[in-house]
Amino acid sequence: MGSDQDSHQASHGRQAARANNHRNPHRPVILTTLLAENTDEILAATCDQLGATFDASLPWSDRLHHARNGNFDGVWVCGLLGMRLLQSGELAGSIGAAPVFEGRKTPSYHSVIVARQTSGYASLADVAGAVLAVNDYESWSGYGALVDHLETHRRSIDLFKGEEETGSHLQSIGAVQQRRADVAAIDHSVWDWATERKLTNGLVIIDRSSSWPAPPLITINSEVADRVIATDLTGVSGIERWVRAAPEAYEVFLDS
Repeated sequence: MGSDQDSHQASHGRQAARANNHRNPHRPVILTTLLAENTDEILAATCDQLGATFDASLPWSDRLHHARNGNFDGVWVCGLLGMRLLQSGELAGSIGAAPVFEGRKTPSYHSVIVARQTSGYASLADVAGAVLAVNDYESWSGYGALVDHLETHRRSIDLFKGEEETGSHLQSIGAVQQRRADVAAIDHSVWDWATERKLTNGLVIIDRSSSWPAPPLITINSEVADRVIATDLTGVSGIERWVRAAPEAYEVFLDS
């Protein structure tokens, strides 16, 4: 059973949803991302084409607070967290669009499991007793996908002797580099972005998870989704294009 605070947040989210449906149609569209730093650049480019507003300087916790208050027309979010927020009524709208990340043909992504080059780990079969860096336990790419991957191969997350929650994918990368942890699961799009900026020095990929539906853009209405999908992001690093999302594809996260 949920707490009184949970019930209050859900009720507040539903009220925000009703208020958002009656917002001034002439004001600029406001979008945000609750994902890693690589998505700031993609969303900024999207907003430039739309004449929309995106404040990249707003801290993650503030973005989540404003999202729950119905202050955004679109929220780009992890599939697991997004489905939980929609199901609880804390987030207004529905799944409207999804990214096709650079080099891909479909709106999907996976996690790369990384370790230090000097660790001697060749695969997950070697990591028993290691310390795992976790960006957030509600992150699919940073935790859920790894748990699923291990269970698919008849292993358990319990093979790690400890875990360190870091707060972000980049912090998880740093934790492994600095030997505070031995292994981390990283969103592949974040890994590619960080590697281009030479932020992954000394680390190697030792395994990959299965592919999953890419983090969706939850929009307050279909018009916002249509406008995002119509943008031309040719030349924008990290993304091929936005496409129509299949909401039913994200139901897989409700079973996690």
